[in-house]
Amino acid sequence: PFGTGMQTEAIFMPNGDYSIASRMGTLATRHWGRYEIVENWIHFRLHGAEPREYCAHLGCTRLAWPRSETWHVTRFDGRVLETVNGRLVRVR
Repeated sequence: PFGTGMQTEAIFMPNGDYSIASRMGTLATRHWGRYEIVENWIHFRLHGAEPREYCAHLGCTRLAWPRSETWHVTRFDGRVLETVNGRLVRVR
């Protein structure tokens, strides 16, 4: 319905830091923090996220981001990561 697919890029640093940016049309989000990998699960602990509020013609609303997130990985070929919910992420 938005005329374009969602694009997500995840950057995993060897020291355990990560950054994930997603874009769909003109909407964009980014969150960062620490990650931990156990078998085919990736657990994220968010330290920060953007945007902090959503503004529309009726005013602005402060966004409440989750403190953590876990992905169940079903496929990873070194560049593209696929999760149970069908998310394909380009990894750098």
